[in-house]
Amino acid sequence: MASTHRLQAGRYVAALSLCIGLGAAALPAQAQEAPAKSPRIEAIKKAGALRVGVLSNPPWLVENTTGGGEAWAGPAWTLSKEYAKLLGVKLQPVLVSHETKVPVLASNQVDMTISPLSATPARNKVVDFVLYSRTSLCVFGRADNPKVSGAKSIDDFNKPDITVAYFTGGGEEAWVKERFPNAKLRAVTSGTAAPVEEIMAKRADVTPINRIPWQALNRKVKGLTALPRENGCQDSPEMASDIGLAIDKNQPEFLEWLRAIIVFYIDSMRAIPVLVILVWVYFAVPILTGWSLAPFWSALMALSLHLAAYVAEVLRAGIESIRPGQTRAGLALGMSQVQLIRKVIMPQALVRMMPDFGSILSRTIKDTAIATVIAVPELMRRADSIAAQSYRPIEVFTVALVAYFLLIFPLTRLVDVMYRRFAHLGRS
Repeated sequence: MASTHRLQAGRYVAALSLCIGLGAAALPAQAQEAPAKSPRIEAIKKAGALRVGVLSNPPWLVENTTGGGEAWAGPAWTLSKEYAKLLGVKLQPVLVSHETKVPVLASNQVDMTISPLSATPARNKVVDFVLYSRTSLCVFGRADNPKVSGAKSIDDFNKPDITVAYFTGGGEEAWVKERFPNAKLRAVTSGTAAPVEEIMAKRADVTPINRIPWQALNRKVKGLTALPRENGCQDSPEMASDIGLAIDKNQPEFLEWLRAIIVFYIDSMRAIPVLVILVWVYFAVPILTGWSLAPFWSALMALSLHLAAYVAEVLRAGIESIRPGQTRAGLALGMSQVQLIRKVIMPQALVRMMPDFGSILSRTIKDTAIATVIAVPELMRRADSIAAQSYRPIEVFTVALVAYFLLIFPLTRLVDVMYRRFAHLGRS
């Protein structure tokens, strides 16, 4: 059980590589062939349809409301289409709500729920997960609300005069009740990423939202602010959890087949040059989806896809480097799987992964230079433009070289210093 949990945690970002557009023919034979003894797969083939529970939750699953093209998009939808293709059946979306996206699995109304679900301890008791990402929560409210603008940390919202809204049945429900026992809680039964209407109508002061959708919401809706404030809330440690699709319990063959597809995508992404991914995303995604992507967002998506596979392997190696005896000792002391990961495995694994993460960070910064091929106005493109106008390429590109050095060298030195400072925590 512990080794399985480690493998899942190490590969949580795998689904980011789904958008590369590889067909089923590229999959290895063991991934193409669905297990013959799985009752669930036999039922899916007999019905001729893979039923998936859907509820919009950008960016993993996005509903297309334009009236043209596919009704759904995003990594979770792409993964589902690949599953359906390999099974030789059609993909049938089934609308679910926050309250029903887990119960529909037990009632056999869907074969899997692809609306992103947080892998909480309570949910792990009733469903099995195929993990493909990891995230955490922000808490946001109106910027003109003194209770929000004056808050220094999320702890300041745990007061009787604060009203916290949340979705009933959402993954954050238990977290809200535990995190804000002294606040007034307001349950909401409809919505997508967050009950923003409750905030705008001033029926609630704050509400939690996944840190990734928060970026899009903050761009679209003006006058909001979120905590933690550092790095736009992207470093939030609140309710850090794995994200994935879910199936009902006691389907081991079906579960292993689903996970095998995810593992393949990690390996395939690492075998493809980042320049190929960049050009493919920029030109192919608009053709396949009908959605036009600006050069910046194409570059961001391509670099994220490429980076995800390497980060997944670093995480896997770091977590699996912890001696199994520590896991057994923790379980013998009565620690839960979550406590074991949080208090025993991850503190040591993160230190061991630090040098690799430093290398990946510096390489990713350097890889941004190739975004110039799709006209992203980054440093190299600006340098090229200035050199063309001034006819002084040596001076201009020397400045660009120094700029990259001044950006990357301090980061690598900082990682080295941090590793030496905390290296003793990674020894076991």
